Amino acid sequence: IKYSPCIKLTPTTQVLVIPIQPTYHNLLFPEVGSQLELFVNSTIGNGLTLAYLCHAKVKLIHPGDIIVFYRSHDLREATTLGIVESSFITKDPEVIIRNVAKRTVFSMAEIGNMACEKAVRVILFRLALHFPARVSHQILESEGATKGNIQTIRKINHNAFKKIADIAG
Repeated sequence: IKYSPCIKLTPTTQVLVIPIQPTYHNLLFPEVGSQLELFVNSTIGNGLTLAYLCHAKVKLIHPGDIIVFYRSHDLREATTLGIVESSFITKDPEVIIRNVAKRTVFSMAEIGNMACEKAVRVILFRLALHFPARVSHQILESEGATKGNIQTIRKINHNAFKKIADIAG
């Protein structure tokens, strides 16, 4: 943990596929894009410790769980791997802001709006790596990782993850 995220697949480790819209993907992971923009108005993507906020109904996410980020809508590819540091659910925007600080793509106003709608799932994670070879939606389906469109956080089994990791390099 001191020098880099530890990826450890144990029987209790969950592997989660998390969809992320292209706009937010570009802000959170700017180096994944086909061409880096010269002037990016955000420094979020420069960090190794990041935050993902959503309204997903997944119950428990534990430190050490593996996250596979899936860029939805346009590319429809798994691009990035992260490791969960911590996760919690709250409706208090001040608690969210205090915990995510400069780790998220959302402004304070957007966080407040999210929290007004319903409880927010906050996932604090460490960026582990960007896949050398992105994994398409078709491959995710053929390897048994997913079925249909990925619109919310999904758990996948360890065998499917290992196959995806091999394909991704």
